[in-house]
Amino acid sequence: MVVGSRFRAQGIARRLARSHPRTVAPDIVERIIGLGEDLPLSNRLADTLKFGTAFHHSGLDAGVRERLEREIRKKSIRTVVSTTGITAGISFPFDCVLILMNQNLYYLETRARYLQVAGRIGDNHLAQYGGRVYLVFEGPNRNMPNSQAMEEKLLHRPLEPLSPGVLYPSLAICVLTKRTSNGRKFTQDQLESKFLDFVNSTFRGTNDKTYSSGMKRFFKTLFNWLIKQEVFVVENNGFKFSKDARSAVLADLEISDYLRIKGRLSKIDDNSDESILIDLILQTQLPQSIRPRTFMPSKTELKLMGLDQPQDWYIRRVPERHDVKMAVLESWLDEQDVSTIVKKAAELARGISLDEGDLDSLLGVCSQVAESISGYLRTMKKHNLAERMNVLSRQLQYGVGKDLAKSDLLELRLLPGDDSPSGRLSRRMARVLYEKGYTSISDVVKKDLGASKEGYARDRFAKNCGLEPDLAKEVYKAALAHVRAKLKDED
Repeated sequence: MVVGSRFRAQGIARRLARSHPRTVAPDIVERIIGLGEDLPLSNRLADTLKFGTAFHHSGLDAGVRERLEREIRKKSIRTVVSTTGITAGISFPFDCVLILMNQNLYYLETRARYLQVAGRIGDNHLAQYGGRVYLVFEGPNRNMPNSQAMEEKLLHRPLEPLSPGVLYPSLAICVLTKRTSNGRKFTQDQLESKFLDFVNSTFRGTNDKTYSSGMKRFFKTLFNWLIKQEVFVVENNGFKFSKDARSAVLADLEISDYLRIKGRLSKIDDNSDESILIDLILQTQLPQSIRPRTFMPSKTELKLMGLDQPQDWYIRRVPERHDVKMAVLESWLDEQDVSTIVKKAAELARGISLDEGDLDSLLGVCSQVAESISGYLRTMKKHNLAERMNVLSRQLQYGVGKDLAKSDLLELRLLPGDDSPSGRLSRRMARVLYEKGYTSISDVVKKDLGASKEGYARDRFAKNCGLEPDLAKEVYKAALAHVRAKLKDED
C-alpha cells in the first residue's frame, strides 16, 4: 500500500496489524531490527512486524530499512505500507498494490510519475505471476477534482516528453574546478570550450539546440564571479587555480561550500568552542539539504538561474530549523539517547518530524564535511585544528565524547557488513566497555586472555565487561571476528 506521508504509513500499518494479523517468526523480527542502538521508530516497527505488517519510509534507520527489504523479497513479510520511497528502483514480490491518492500525493500529477511508482513497486512479480495495481481516489486536490480527472490524467493521457532542468551553479562550479584543479595554467577560451563540450553532451544539450548559446552567457558570468572570489587568479596572460581553492578541492570540499565558509574558517582556532565548529559545518549545502531543510541559495546562484528569493515563510523558518539541527547535534555529542533527541527535535521543529533515518543522514553528511574541512586545514599546515576536526568527524559519526571518538569500539559490527546504528555496537554498550577498561576492540579479545586463568576468555569477558551475559558473548564473538579479519588483511 503506497501512501503520501510517513505518519499515515505508520498509522495504517498499526491498524492492519490489529485487524489482519499474520504469523511471523520472532527471529525474523530480531533480524530486521538489529542488535545495536535503541531506536524509537524501529521499536514501533517491531510492534507491527510481530503481526506480519511493516511500514517503510526514509525515516527508518538505513540498516533496518535494508534488512526489511531483504525479508520482503524473501516473502517473509507480506503486508507493507510505504511512502513512494519504496518504489525507487526496487521491485518486490507483491501480489496486490494499492496507491491511495489524496492531497499528500499531489506530485504524482503526471502519467509518467504515476507509472514510475505503479510500475517499479512490483512490476517483475506482477508480470510473471499476475496481480493487480489499484488506484484509489480518496479526495480532491487542485489538480484532480474528482476520480474521472484522476483516471484521465494518470491512465489515459499520452506520455509527455522529459524536460530536463537547468544546470545548477554549484554543479557548474564543480565542472569548472574539476577541469582546472591540476594546477596548470589555462585561458578563459580553453575553459569555456571544455565547459560547452560538457553542456552539449548532457541530455538537455542534445535535445535543445538553443541551450548552448544561453550557457555561454552563464559561463561568462560564473567565470567572472570565480575571479572575483579569488578561486581563479591571473597568471601570465592566463589563469590558475588559487592555492587555497585547490587545497579545498583536493580535500573533497566543494568550492561552493568553501566560499560559503571561507570567512569563518579564517576566524576559528584551536580554542574555538565546539558549537562554533558545528555551526561552521551547518553552513555547507549538504547538511542544509537534510530534513528539516535550511538550504538558502546565494544571491549569485539565484541571479544565474533567474529565480526569485524563496518565499517569506521559508526564510523566516530557516533560523529556527538551523537551531533545531544545532540542538540535535549537540545532544548527539552529549551521548543522549536517540529517543530523547528525536523528541526534542519534534518539539523544536514545529510539525516536521526528524526520525532516526533523517538523524543518520544528517550525522553522516556532517561527519563527511568535518573530515573534508580537516583535510583542508591539514594542507594549510594547521595541524592541531585539523586533528580537532578529525576527532569531531568521528564524534558526529558515532555520537560520543572525545575519549570514545578516539577509540575503535564503535567500529565493531554486531551484524556483519552493516555499519548502520542498528547494526554496530551501540553508544551505551561502548561507554560501558570503555569505563570497564576495554578501550579498543583488541582489548575486548585480549584483556581477559591468560592460560593461568580459569575458564574461557569469552566467559571471563562476559563476567567483567558490565554487559548482560548473552549480549556480552555476542560482542566478544563480533570482536574476535574483527581481529581475525584484520590479521588476515595484514597477511
